[in-house]
Amino acid sequence: MADSIITNEELVQLLIQKLTRLKKYDSAEHTHDVLLGYVDEVTQTVENYCQIPHILFAMRFIVVNMCSDYVIYGDEVGKDIEEVDLNADPADLSSVKVGDVTIGLGDKYRSNMRKTVLNAHTYDLDSVLLNYKDQLNRFRRIW
Repeated sequence: MADSIITNEELVQLLIQKLTRLKKYDSAEHTHDVLLGYVDEVTQTVENYCQIPHILFAMRFIVVNMCSDYVIYGDEVGKDIEEVDLNADPADLSSVKVGDVTIGLGDKYRSNMRKTVLNAHTYDLDSVLLNYKDQLNRFRRIW
């Protein structure tokens, strides 16, 4: 089973399961064809990086995690400003000064989820790939 391949259709089903668990799956927005496009793009990038002709069954979770990162980040970037929660997050409070009132928001060690997602990587597949480089290196073939 370790050397068997997994199809993109099977990867789409795993991706739907993952996005559902993360409560990020919207069947109207994430149609089968849209998710298949993400999977096709990620698998091609992984195959090129690893220099392999097909995605191996053992790589399924790495590829699905890459796809879910790519989908979630794309969704977050694509939100209209009206959809974004612009309320101050108490976790973003970095300093308070009572005399002459100073309130500091933002800290490099603490940030809300949107900032974390948007700062995770840029919206390109090369950056997503780099987040999984160590895992993918185990499957990389040098010809």
